[in-house]
Amino acid sequence: MANGTNNTTKRNRTLRITLYSLGIILLTGLIATWILSSYLAPYLKREFTQKVHEGSDGLYKLDMKDLDVTLATGTIQILDLKLSTDPNILKKLQAQDSLPENIIEVNSQNLRLSGIGIMDLLFSKKLDISSISMDSLNLVLHQHKTNNQKKEKTGTAYGLIKKQLKSLQIGKIGLKKANLTIKHDGKDLAVKKIDLHLQDILIDEKSEQDPTRVLFAKNIQIALPEFDFEIPNSPYKLSLKDLQLNAKDSLLTMKDLLIRPMVSRTTFAKNDKENKAMIELKLGDITMSGLQLRRFMDDKKIRAKNLQLENGNIDLSKDKRYQEEDVSKIGENPAQQIMSFDQRIIIDRVDLKGIRLSYTEKSKKYDRDGNVHFNQIQGSIRNVNNDTLSLLKNGHMEADLQGYAMGKGLLKAYFNFDMLSRNGRYSYKGSLGEMQAPAYNKILAPLLNIEINSGRIRRIKFDIHGDDINSAGTFHFDYDHLKLNILKDPDSGKKGKKGFLSLLANTFLINDSNPDANENYTVAQIYYTRTPEHPYFKVVWKTLLQGIIECTGTNPDILPL
Repeated sequence: MANGTNNTTKRNRTLRITLYSLGIILLTGLIATWILSSYLAPYLKREFTQKVHEGSDGLYKLDMKDLDVTLATGTIQILDLKLSTDPNILKKLQAQDSLPENIIEVNSQNLRLSGIGIMDLLFSKKLDISSISMDSLNLVLHQHKTNNQKKEKTGTAYGLIKKQLKSLQIGKIGLKKANLTIKHDGKDLAVKKIDLHLQDILIDEKSEQDPTRVLFAKNIQIALPEFDFEIPNSPYKLSLKDLQLNAKDSLLTMKDLLIRPMVSRTTFAKNDKENKAMIELKLGDITMSGLQLRRFMDDKKIRAKNLQLENGNIDLSKDKRYQEEDVSKIGENPAQQIMSFDQRIIIDRVDLKGIRLSYTEKSKKYDRDGNVHFNQIQGSIRNVNNDTLSLLKNGHMEADLQGYAMGKGLLKAYFNFDMLSRNGRYSYKGSLGEMQAPAYNKILAPLLNIEINSGRIRRIKFDIHGDDINSAGTFHFDYDHLKLNILKDPDSGKKGKKGFLSLLANTFLINDSNPDANENYTVAQIYYTRTPEHPYFKVVWKTLLQGIIECTGTNPDILPL
């Protein structure tokens, strides 16, 4: 019995000694960790500031209010971080014409680095970080044009760290509600409340050339809740909502893209010196897939497989009381305008669905608004491309579209543009299905002071080829019982039609049907010479109008067509 008691006492004593020893070791470790952490904090603060300064050849300066190290968890927390540039070095680089294309300024209230391999940093010059998060980040990016063809090693990300580190690897970086300002050519572009997430970041000697990485990351996700921007040197403002970018999925989406004028239509028309229509655009859903972000970073060309535009309105308007057709529009068809963009783009296919297009014009003579519109437009545009080298393989942009003219007749149209043609070669063909002709009174009565009293369009079919100067082709117009009313002058204060002139026009100036009562069928052979001041789509209309005139037998010198 005594031996059992002694054994129990020995075990308890051994346990107490063991626990006591472990406590001493743990306490000693905590004290050592605290002492080491206290030593590391000022050391790392000095190292960070010094290495940033040296790695950038004096261009950048790093300041911080406080740096705290928790060695046990490998965590560094930095308060009031500020990355700025030395103005004297900037002046020197500018004088030497060696200013970097991009210069950044950073402010963050709280920067937290977790899971740092501090031992590897100290002894192997390899820095591994599990995660980085930033609060209240403000980043300013200064973009400069440079004539330097040679990219200096110190201008690359690896060039900035290679003197101190063999590699930098970060599991993830998270920024919430960050603010970004881009300064370029004296203009500021401010983007607020961005959420940015980067995954699997690696900076070493080879990672910059890794085709699977964008900005050294395996994936980049960007979320922007809303964005407003006044377009420079124009009366327009752009806005959008819910922009989402996923680099790994090569996908960009956004909603409610708006381009709207900041002035009234009258003010726009009075200030317009180029005979341009005022634009109001709204697109509900936009999706760009197959977006090649890596290649954009390399050569600044936007490449994508598909762009989808859904549920939108495009409203165009002119006020002929103030806008004169006195500016040449030669060289401004859709293909030529795309080729004139400063930004190089290569989009394999653009799909449209649920788009409404409207054109409104205020008559100078009658002071009234005429309108023509097309509903439920859908279809595709292929090879939207202004990259000359790429166009050598396929130099044509094709648009295959359909919609309902005046919301009634199904209009199908196919356009083909020669993107590399010096004289703007193009072609278009299509058809208009059955509809009642009086639907066009919304534009005929206000602008021409005539209206269609009756008439049924059975079919229109056209096939036209053209360039900057001439258009030619065939036009079929099948219709029945077309009757016109020539209206009284609105300045007279009287409403209604001019009975005698209407009777004269219907009896002698137009054919009421095609084929006519004798089964004679007229096919228009069109040859139209452009008025240089007419924009492209007016040329299209004028060309088709010539076909209507020939098929109806109308004398355009008598009727105001």
